[in-house]
Amino acid sequence: MDTETLLRELSELKAKYAELEKKYIELESKLARYENLDSSNSSKAPSQDYKKKNLPRIKSFRDSGGQTGHKGSTLQKVEHVDEVINCNPEKCSNCDSELETVSGIVVDSRQEIDVPEIKPKVTEYRRIKKVCPVCNNSNCGKYPQHLKSKIQFGNLLKALIVYLSIYQKIPYDRLTQIIKDILNLKISEGTIENTLGKALKQAEINKEKILQELKRANWVQSDETGIRVDGENHQLWTWCNEDFSIYVADKSRGYHVIKENFGEDYEGILVHDCYAAQNKTHAKAHQHCLAHYQRDLKFSVEFEKCIWSENISIFLKRAVKIRDKIWSDSFDSKLRQEIIQRFNDALIAHLQRPPLLKNIFATKLYKRFLKHTESILLFMNYKDLPSTNNGSERAIRNAKIHKKISGCFRSSAGAMRHATILSTIETAKKQGISILYACKSLILGHKLAF
Repeated sequence: MDTETLLRELSELKAKYAELEKKYIELESKLARYENLDSSNSSKAPSQDYKKKNLPRIKSFRDSGGQTGHKGSTLQKVEHVDEVINCNPEKCSNCDSELETVSGIVVDSRQEIDVPEIKPKVTEYRRIKKVCPVCNNSNCGKYPQHLKSKIQFGNLLKALIVYLSIYQKIPYDRLTQIIKDILNLKISEGTIENTLGKALKQAEINKEKILQELKRANWVQSDETGIRVDGENHQLWTWCNEDFSIYVADKSRGYHVIKENFGEDYEGILVHDCYAAQNKTHAKAHQHCLAHYQRDLKFSVEFEKCIWSENISIFLKRAVKIRDKIWSDSFDSKLRQEIIQRFNDALIAHLQRPPLLKNIFATKLYKRFLKHTESILLFMNYKDLPSTNNGSERAIRNAKIHKKISGCFRSSAGAMRHATILSTIETAKKQGISILYACKSLILGHKLAF
């Protein structure tokens, strides 16, 4: 074998070795990420932190109850009470004389707060017939419009069913048991189904109104999470801000869900993670969630020891902190713009110095930063634009709570109904409206003042 052939084979072996080494580094990085992911360095939910599951509980050195220096809160007496019971002395403790007819004065008082005996109130409506004394015509009274059957459940009870089913996420079998135990009323799962169906009609109208209000807002946060429907994976989507929330349940996680339910005519700023479908949403601009970036950067710092990731993480924390200062009322507007420009220039400078190629995860982040540079520091240009989509993450926590309490939805229609009714309930909650009152408005078909 001649020298030229040996050199060629050596070159091929070196190329194969380099390729295998690259694959080895990639696999090692993936394995490290798989083994070390938790809620602090990824988008993983805290409940899935497998490390915490096997940790023994550490006994606290503190005693149970309130700690020294803790400002407690106690029940306060009410001014107007419903009933007064006088605790009169019957006999004199000294001479045993009768005191029943002797008048006395109030020395002090104590109050007890309790609920009255819970029992259903049954109202009977009777149609009365009257004969006109003038023309001898028979006239019958009319029942209220909401009375459709000879006997039916009232609106407040139906509102309670909606409240317990949708907001408290009580499954049907437990809900029937609660109604039986507390009210001594036997209701069927069919009654629950019919009640939720009635609430859905007004909830759909409310949802359109809420969507219109969101479309007028300067910014909207959005997110999605997995839910289980009839044993299959579906998605719960949300679009929300400080005042309004809408929810959508769909089997798909694709962009067409956004197009069909949120539309392509939003002119405000959308705040979200870097999911591709969210990036495609039509908006004036996009702000990526810096909390997501910070978790990924933390992973890179901890397990790749990447200096670039550490520097970017510190830089983003400084940007969030300085934004609040430069938008204070007394801050000079010209200086504010100069500081914002400096931060944008500094971001460009960071992106001109990429991480080392061996930092595979950091390199992926770097490419994402390059592609979406305009969505990183946009929040600095506005006083109230969130730098994270934590609001929408809190909003979709409903799905995880529902999964823990009730398990999966029985059908796609049930999941979509739940999401639609939840849009009214969560918006009412943000508006300071009683949730039970909001549920009753759904049953009555009344609009809420959003």
